[in-house]
Amino acid sequence: MAVYGTIVCLGDSLTHGARDRYGRCYPFELSDMLWDKFGQRWICADEGVNGDTSTDVLRRSISVMKKYPEAKEVVVLCGTNDSKSTVNMPLNIFRKNIDGIVRVCAVHEKDVLLCNIPDLKGFGAPDYDQSSAMRIDNYNDIIDEVIHMNPDVVKGRVNLRGIAEEHYADGVHFKNSGYIEMAKRVLHVLEQKRKFR
Repeated sequence: MAVYGTIVCLGDSLTHGARDRYGRCYPFELSDMLWDKFGQRWICADEGVNGDTSTDVLRRSISVMKKYPEAKEVVVLCGTNDSKSTVNMPLNIFRKNIDGIVRVCAVHEKDVLLCNIPDLKGFGAPDYDQSSAMRIDNYNDIIDEVIHMNPDVVKGRVNLRGIAEEHYADGVHFKNSGYIEMAKRVLHVLEQKRKFR
């Protein structure tokens, strides 16, 4: 059976699957779901790097796009590390970074599925403080604005907010069940994008 295509999953540790006890990630779960549901072999490439900020993701985006010329879609998730108290990425810089990532994808003729940043939940994690949640709210407002302003490139919004606390491994990262939930949400948006009207 032929491989149907490649979906690039670009981001930070939430893309790479940090804290998943089985070493998996939402791209692996998404690939399995595409096979189970449609009987199609899709490669969902994990291009997540632990600790990356939106600036780091922008810096890597050109080389990542060149690695996958066959890919039609890129799922982008970044911003959690920007909210750390030790980083505190200014809103205008975060906006420039997200705009830049979208431009890189556009130049390489990729459709973007842009993810909202998941909530912080539970006891907490090092380098995050009470202000981190507010920063994430502000970053998510910017993500929504970028989606609205780039309908020719951004073909879907993946809402990763509101994932139940039981799916968290710590205040930031998910258990395997959380990454499965992320994959379900990405799959839903992919289905809407690809569905014949």
